[in-house]
Amino acid sequence: MPVSPVVAETTDALLVALLGALDRVEWAQRQLFPPRALELADRLAPHAERLAGPLRALEAAAWPEDLRLLRERLGQVTRQAIELIGAFASAAHSGEPIELYRALRRFAPLQEALYPLAPVLDPVSRWFLEPGRRGNDLLVQRLRDAALREDGARVGVLHARNEHGSSGGGSRGGLSLYVPETWEASAAPAPLVVALHGGSGHGRDFLWAWLREARSRGVLLLSPTALERTWSIMGGEDVDAPRLQAAVEDVSARYHVDRTRVLLTGMSDGATYALLCGLAEGMPFTHLAPACGVLHPFLLARGDIQHARGRPIYLVHGALDWMFPLYTAHLTRIFYSRADVRLYFCYWYVGWYFVGKRQAKLVCWAAIDFRVQVAEQVFEELMTVTQGGGRRTPTLLNSAIKEGIGGKGNHGTIKLFEGKIFQDHAQGNNPWFNPGHSHRIGLIFMKSAEGGIDRLGFLGLDAKTQGVAVFIAPVGIL
Repeated sequence: MPVSPVVAETTDALLVALLGALDRVEWAQRQLFPPRALELADRLAPHAERLAGPLRALEAAAWPEDLRLLRERLGQVTRQAIELIGAFASAAHSGEPIELYRALRRFAPLQEALYPLAPVLDPVSRWFLEPGRRGNDLLVQRLRDAALREDGARVGVLHARNEHGSSGGGSRGGLSLYVPETWEASAAPAPLVVALHGGSGHGRDFLWAWLREARSRGVLLLSPTALERTWSIMGGEDVDAPRLQAAVEDVSARYHVDRTRVLLTGMSDGATYALLCGLAEGMPFTHLAPACGVLHPFLLARGDIQHARGRPIYLVHGALDWMFPLYTAHLTRIFYSRADVRLYFCYWYVGWYFVGKRQAKLVCWAAIDFRVQVAEQVFEELMTVTQGGGRRTPTLLNSAIKEGIGGKGNHGTIKLFEGKIFQDHAQGNNPWFNPGHSHRIGLIFMKSAEGGIDRLGFLGLDAKTQGVAVFIAPVGIL
């Protein structure tokens, strides 16, 4: 039965309001800092109102019987979005920071309910891509065709003993796996990201923090759930490491994994455990990218920190982190810098939740896509340029900017002195470097979804430790 114009118009109107609301929820995640909770709630509230009308129209329209499930699922997801916004507003007025995060935990089940509609609704498919790739019609078509194929391939979102449960806690010790729908048995080996949730979290939920990047780039994504309430960081037997190792081996046996690019990342407790487990002897991880965690004392007591020598490690933290203050990340950086680690330290002028949900991905993907050797060449060239007293734009950094994080516009040069930030105003279309500060590097841009400059950053090389530091801040802060 053909779809009536009324049904088509109703669906289009609902999707515009729904995806706009979800974008605003993500924005609230990125901006989340408890003192700003009421402000964020006020910015979210209008989207609940904008959803109410299209939802009523959806329920009132006469739908063909063969599209009944589509209508029900769209209605379900819309109601989940309205409830999420309401829960966030209630949490903001309660003054309890933890309640804000509990409200935002509703976002993962919402995405899980929405994702099956991606093959049949083009706007939904594009929403589950990185913003910079949503205009890639060829990629969208490839993903659609692959999702609808009938060759029996085990692709898409898969779960193994990883249910939520009616009480909210759900089963423990299972795992969720995303295999890009475009995966082929004859394809080249793909990188694998293993993402560890935070304390009291669940792998089935944390999968959605990374799925968009994995789907856009054809990367395998494994999101396990800790056997207990959190990972094995509280002392006693490590019950999680053997399971993680076995899971990586099992995924590698079923799919073609590039064993030179196995990234272990995590958020909060997951970040702490990513360092503890990732550096244990015999573990299969080649890159580590902990976000908003701390250095576990067992690494020092057991001597496992020696396994970090020569390993690319990306430390990511929020300068406004109220749970694990920034100084804890600096302590971790100091220990690793003294252990001859290929250390990349990044902190963002944001809070705890934001780093793990969005910004950490950019740093983690540097380990997967651009490889640390490329980054090291960039920094080596920058050092040569600045120490030589010349003023020119290094070609390697230009290339990196054009490839992934580039942008053009007005900017200022930044110099660092004893941890404080100063700004010299300048104007131009490319990064440039002040030769008066030989070990300080220069600026990078990060584009917003609208194409403008959303965030401003600069790279630096610590003169004492030779560790790479990256700072990213909203333009308005500098």
